[in-house]
Amino acid sequence: MSKIKLVGVDLAKSCYQICALDEQGKVLYNRKYSAQKFALAVHQLEPTHIAMEACAAAHNWGRRLQALACRQVGAAATCQSV
Repeated sequence: MSKIKLVGVDLAKSCYQICALDEQGKVLYNRKYSAQKFALAVHQLEPTHIAMEACAAAHNWGRRLQALACRQVGAAATCQSV
């Protein structure tokens, strides 16, 4: 499997969508998760860049990603080590 270069996140009320891209921009997977399973899925990612929409939920998830050893950069987060 190709290495994940970028993870795009779509935040909704009851489910979250994760789209993982490789270095060429090819979609590796596009999956829906509940809030609890989303946190687990992000925690299991190798170090990568995470981009999400800028909304109220993104601020909350930005703080939660920081707690999972990710560094938030604007509306994106970069995982240093998970």
